[in-house]
Amino acid sequence: RMGDQQISGREPFEAPVRLKDIDLTGDSIGAKLAEAIAQVLKTNTSVTDLNMKFSRIGPEGAQALAHALKMNMFVGVINMEHNDIGTAGAKALAEAFMTNRCVNSINLASNGIGVAGAEVLAEALISNTSVKNINLTNNGIVVEGAEVLEELLEEKRWMGFGLP
Repeated sequence: RMGDQQISGREPFEAPVRLKDIDLTGDSIGAKLAEAIAQVLKTNTSVTDLNMKFSRIGPEGAQALAHALKMNMFVGVINMEHNDIGTAGAKALAEAFMTNRCVNSINLASNGIGVAGAEVLAEALISNTSVKNINLTNNGIVVEGAEVLEELLEEKRWMGFGLP
């Protein structure tokens, strides 16, 4: 559901001109519809909140959305909790966060990103001054990954940083 518009994976859609929030929580949209939303985000200037938790977008959907976030400088809040994006999705998002200076809150909890995914995200966010909150809980980061994150982010002030 986006505003007053219903969306299904079976039909193309165009976002309304002044759409502010996209909330597809629990809709199990998969990678294909995530790619369609990414296409909309590439040119949309009104969406500020993207909530896709429990949407089953996987690494492919995360990669498509990451590509869109390289071009979209309006989305400030991203919630991709529990989408099994894995390390590949985390790497794609990290690349986007190196250039995107609008995103200020990221929730990637329960995505199986592991230590390698956490490392690339941390490296990308070192130079990103806009991100103030990031949630990486339940990602198999364990102590080793937490130590790497602590080391990489030591000098950056975070308002919130959720770790296991």
